[in-house]
Amino acid sequence: TTSDYGDICAPDGLGPEGPGGYRLLTETVVVDTEAHELADRRATNGEGPPRVKLFCAVYSSVKVRVQAIAETWGRRCDGFLAASNGDTMPELGLAYVPHYKEVNLWQKIRSMLGYIYDNFLDDYDYFHITSDDAYLIVENLRLFLETDDVRKASGSKYCPRPLYIGQWRMAVRYGNYFIGGGYTLSRATISALINHVFPQCNPTKVGNNEDSLMGTCLGKIGVAGYDARDKLGHDRYHSFD
Repeated sequence: TTSDYGDICAPDGLGPEGPGGYRLLTETVVVDTEAHELADRRATNGEGPPRVKLFCAVYSSVKVRVQAIAETWGRRCDGFLAASNGDTMPELGLAYVPHYKEVNLWQKIRSMLGYIYDNFLDDYDYFHITSDDAYLIVENLRLFLETDDVRKASGSKYCPRPLYIGQWRMAVRYGNYFIGGGYTLSRATISALINHVFPQCNPTKVGNNEDSLMGTCLGKIGVAGYDARDKLGHDRYHSFD
């Protein structure tokens, strides 16, 4: 449409991204391709640890957004799933994941994580959960999850500790929660949610505040949000445009 054309072809900083978004894209966001490729080579040659296997899961009701994700950052994840309200398109990673009351994001997340637990849990190390209006720089997230700090916080192979990572926004009664850019859960966190948390924490709740509910439920078993800010105090996860 004419309006879409105007948005796409607008001068820098005057399109949908706005001046702040343009500065973020051009001055702040850097894809650390060199470090990513070095880690790949070291893992392949046996000179470094294996790369983290990352599964990306998107909750969506807009098929065109899922197609855009599948053609861009989604294909750079080791695994990808888009949970829809009805459509199933394997070529896009789109699957219908039924849940209690359709207009209910909390129950959709619960069902999506249950689907991941049943089908993908043992094949991946981390699971990034986000909405269909987010953009993920997969290379940077993978490098962050491979840092010594995160490796230590996640425990060992035989004694893993649940990790819940994202942008800290505010405290709720039992813990922190993250919005907008999504949050990353370790394999141990998914297992704890399905086996210990979901059966007793808001199992029939109807609501779209899934981020605060997730923080509350994880907090009840002592899993607080992991501080993902860098050494300069800058956020790695961003909730706003």
